[in-house]
Amino acid sequence: MKNRLINFFRKKKVGSYIAFVVALLTIGLSFVYLGCFMNFENGSYFSVLLFFIILLSGLSYIALSLFQKDKLGCSIMGILNFSAFIYFVIIIYEYIMSQLMEIDSLFAVPYIWPILIVAVFLLILAIISNVLSYLRLTDDFKSQEGKVLI
Repeated sequence: MKNRLINFFRKKKVGSYIAFVVALLTIGLSFVYLGCFMNFENGSYFSVLLFFIILLSGLSYIALSLFQKDKLGCSIMGILNFSAFIYFVIIIYEYIMSQLMEIDSLFAVPYIWPILIVAVFLLILAIISNVLSYLRLTDDFKSQEGKVLI
């Protein structure tokens, strides 16, 4: 296990370190989501499934990169981050629409700032992880251009 940890930080490209930071931010965001939405409207807009999707997104990259599967981990992180963003929008849409029936302004909706912060960070992390996944895969294809694939 010690050798895997040492090899994790050796011979890595910049993209691996960026993906590692994105994975750590995703794990942190899962706990921000847990803290903000656990008691929000008596927990009626908190989803345990969404919490685990966000948490597993970051953990999947870290776990797979320990076994030298960075590209797969990056792809899984991108897919899970984007699906978490879509699921969050679906969950919170009902709350915002019910509040807007009573209030005229979006920024007068209670708890709008935690909602916007989590939504924006989920979107940013989804975009970054999908771009990293794309760059990692195109780098793999460029390295195999001269080879005959059978």
